[in-house]
Amino acid sequence: MKRILIIVGSVYGSTMQVANYISRKLDKYGYVSEVTESSSLENVKKSNLLLIMTATTGQGDIPQNITPFVDEIKESQEDLNDINYAIISFGDSGYGPTFCNSGRIIQSILENRNGNCVIPPFEIDTVEYLDPEEPINIWCENYIDKL
Repeated sequence: MKRILIIVGSVYGSTMQVANYISRKLDKYGYVSEVTESSSLENVKKSNLLLIMTATTGQGDIPQNITPFVDEIKESQEDLNDINYAIISFGDSGYGPTFCNSGRIIQSILENRNGNCVIPPFEIDTVEYLDPEEPINIWCENYIDKL
């Protein structure tokens, strides 16, 4: 069974709720998933897949609760070519160029460390989808079998 570590960057808790929702869906598909707001690079290595689900805050910033984890990756000199990952970002398209920027920042950091992105980053516009479970269901239909 594949183990999926879901690390959640959340400001007000809605991203955490969606992460728990996707975790239940993944479990139904036979994956073993763990949802957390903080982790370490060492813990990520014990998983088959790192799924980062993050909101965007401020002027396109990463939520504070996952900043230490992102900093650990950024400061690491390790080659992360054995880390498979996927990113789901949440944002408000009204912010223009900073829409879903936290996911884009994390994507860039993981790419610079040679992480292996297994599916394209998925961006959810919270203006377009008042119920974030709707786009998560779309994500699952399109990508869950590719994890």
